[in-house]
Amino acid sequence: MVYLDLDQLKSLEPAELKKQRTHYLILGILFALAGAACFISPLISSIAITVIMAWLLIFGGVMLITATIYYRNFQSIWSIFLGVLLGLSYIFFGYVFTKEPALAILSLAFLIGVLFLAVGIMRVMIAFRNKEYPGIGIFLFTGIIEIILALILISGWPNNSIVLISTVLGIQFIFNSIDYFSISSFMKKMVNK
Repeated sequence: MVYLDLDQLKSLEPAELKKQRTHYLILGILFALAGAACFISPLISSIAITVIMAWLLIFGGVMLITATIYYRNFQSIWSIFLGVLLGLSYIFFGYVFTKEPALAILSLAFLIGVLFLAVGIMRVMIAFRNKEYPGIGIFLFTGIIEIILALILISGWPNNSIVLISTVLGIQFIFNSIDYFSISSFMKKMVNK
């Protein structure tokens, strides 16, 4: 999900704007390729997503425990206890995900459905709050599609999790690429003014 501040964007120098445009164009291409990979090989994509998520959980758990202990002077004993417990939970689930990829795919399918629902709702809210932004219709459209995809993913769980997770993520990646290409195009118009 992309949100740009138009006033800040207009204040950029043409060289910086061109540089930012290149970054958005590259992100658009990468998201398009990731989306295509999800459609070409759903099983491999689902497993890859699960492995990445497992390691992110482990890393996040270690970082949470480290931060909790490092900032212990600013927290209550219960806050420290809950921070360490949550960090250990992240590490545990990350480990389980590496050992039980089928369980991880099922869990991720449901979690991703819930996250897509939240992101879709946020996109729709951003669209209604920023009606003056060029191309905001694309944000509104992708938000509505994300809500629909989330409902499909959640309602199809757990029976179609492997195919659905890959398909929904592929569609999400394609929509992200459209967003980035749209922003890149808008920036190109600003540079050429």
